[in-house]
Amino acid sequence: VTDTVKEENHAGAGRCRSALSAFAAMSGGLTMKRPSFICGAAAAFVGLASVTPALAQARGFALDDVFAFKSVRDLRVSPDAKLVVFTVRWTELRENRNASDLWVAAIDGSQPPRPLTFDAASDVSPRWSPDGRMVAFLSDRGGNRQVWGMSASGGEARPLTAHKEAVAAVAWAPDGGRLLIVARAPETDEEARRRQEKDDGYLAGQQWRNDRLWVAEVGDDPDRSLDPLTDGRVNVQANAAWSPDGARIALVASPTPEADSSEDRKAQ
Repeated sequence: VTDTVKEENHAGAGRCRSALSAFAAMSGGLTMKRPSFICGAAAAFVGLASVTPALAQARGFALDDVFAFKSVRDLRVSPDAKLVVFTVRWTELRENRNASDLWVAAIDGSQPPRPLTFDAASDVSPRWSPDGRMVAFLSDRGGNRQVWGMSASGGEARPLTAHKEAVAAVAWAPDGGRLLIVARAPETDEEARRRQEKDDGYLAGQQWRNDRLWVAEVGDDPDRSLDPLTDGRVNVQANAAWSPDGARIALVASPTPEADSSEDRKAQ
């Protein structure tokens, strides 16, 4: 039986590497990290399955198996260092989309991890409130990605913003009463008209609508307008942060969202 498992593992690993190579080629040269580890683990499962009567017919590692893996991302430790909230991301292959939920776990392992959100929408970027009682996160439930919040112990989530553009990032102020938001400004009437009439011509390099910094008051009225902190002349990247006393904000900015816009500006 041991020899049979070894042979199945070797053959399965070869098929796995071929499948990952084909997947990388289909993805335009995507680099697969640690393929030997992935294929070795997958082959081990295939080999063990081959000696189980109910799964006697072994099969090759398929592209569907690649998408079946779930990943844990964006771990955030609670202010009291007792809990960690994180996202679990997976692929809904038949729906041609990625999805993610929020989970929470006890750091000391005293309780098993449990899901915090169950919505069909994608929930990402969890952020603890300073007092640890609430988790703010980004969600596209409702169609447009906004900031939502819920009790750290669970329950129903509620919207914290209703900005007309999708929110790219969120950070709690140290006082727990405000949120720092990264998002574009709402469309102007002229921009809306051009979009509706499919007037989509543009001059290369000047088509961008920069992300800006905004501040939102945390309350029961998500429709309250946001207070702008930047005017859109530069693009604010999604990693702005408050100073510990809440008096200042550090940010990274570039001329436009284009990847090489800073180098282009230097050349000009």
